[in-house]
Amino acid sequence: MTASSSLARRSRERGYHECKVTRRRTLKVDSDIGPGLHWLRRCALVHRFLWEHPCLRSSRRYKTDIKPFSSGLRLINRLQPVRFAWKTDQQPAIGLIAEDVAQVEPLLTFKNQDGEIEGVNYSQLTAVLINAVKEQQAQLQRQQKLIGDCKPV
Repeated sequence: MTASSSLARRSRERGYHECKVTRRRTLKVDSDIGPGLHWLRRCALVHRFLWEHPCLRSSRRYKTDIKPFSSGLRLINRLQPVRFAWKTDQQPAIGLIAEDVAQVEPLLTFKNQDGEIEGVNYSQLTAVLINAVKEQQAQLQRQQKLIGDCKPV
């Protein structure tokens, strides 16, 4: 079962009309909601989707036990991007293999109801990439200082 079909099933179980997340990570709501307040219902469904999916919320008021996360370049260097084709339609794509990512950092993956690794939390990679950029910037600044110190007067 794919992550998007699993999400669609959970959406139906939670009372959504028909919500699907496409491969491009966009939310599609079934347009056959009916006349009249269809736009209001669609907005309510989207709002409910966003509220119930914590990866889309980032306010401090939803979090406890907040601690700094310092992994960056070392973690990024261990990830192995791949080229692949989706089994369902043979569409070519690039990405990561969730099982491989889980071996590097389990927090970057999510599991299905059976406890099997289902996918990568790509949105959480942002924090790791921010740290990697900071580390590289610090390296550049150190190198520029060394170069400046080596210049003859």
